[in-house]
Amino acid sequence: MAKTPLRALAIVVALAASCGESPSPDARSVVLITLDTTRADVLTAFGGTREIAPVLEALCAESVRFTNAHTVAPLTLPAHSSMFTGLYPPRHGVRANGPARLAAAADTLAERAAHAGFQTAAFVGALALDHDYGIAQGFETWTQPDEESSRVTGQISDRPAGEVLFDARAWLSQRDHRRPFFLWVHLFDPHAPYAAAPRFVAQAGGSPYHGEVASLDAELARLVEQLRDEGFLERGSLLVVGDHGEGLGDHGED
Repeated sequence: MAKTPLRALAIVVALAASCGESPSPDARSVVLITLDTTRADVLTAFGGTREIAPVLEALCAESVRFTNAHTVAPLTLPAHSSMFTGLYPPRHGVRANGPARLAAAADTLAERAAHAGFQTAAFVGALALDHDYGIAQGFETWTQPDEESSRVTGQISDRPAGEVLFDARAWLSQRDHRRPFFLWVHLFDPHAPYAAAPRFVAQAGGSPYHGEVASLDAELARLVEQLRDEGFLERGSLLVVGDHGEGLGDHGED
């Protein structure tokens, strides 16, 4: 069966695991970046026809790429719940963006990392991943958009990538450098409604959606530079993955 652009984007620079009450001296820290609503073909490495995201393209050139990666659900909360538990939605019980929540009994990646002695921190870009939905289990540090703003506007409250990444970079600088860490950064910008600056829309050939990806990529540059300067890309594991794609009318939807 032919693959569709709804598949998730997945890039892995390196991958390792550790376990036990105390981290081993050679335990590898992990940075997980999840890009909301990001099609695989926004990158030329995955079949795109226009280079709009040079930072992600450069990572592709030096990384392991998964070309047969598919989301378990085209919704933010179920997809992330599966990422963090390794379970399909019927098993973990989260089938939509609320009101169902991940059960407290769920065994999550962050909980395993914390149990293994890792520092854990999450910087979340949208309230589709509100801590009340159980996704925050295992994180010592957690930031998310303002809940009141979401109730007032009637929309999913979100923070732009620049703000989310600023906080993530600050945490990286201030962390305990003697201990390994698991850092999760969630960026919501490619999700509708699209509001990228005109220069990014122009860079993306006039597409508002692709303009959001171009804008997000520009913000990612500083985080990748910080990780590279620290030597993290040689010693740690950087994972970049799309939680699900975006149809853009490919399947007859409006």
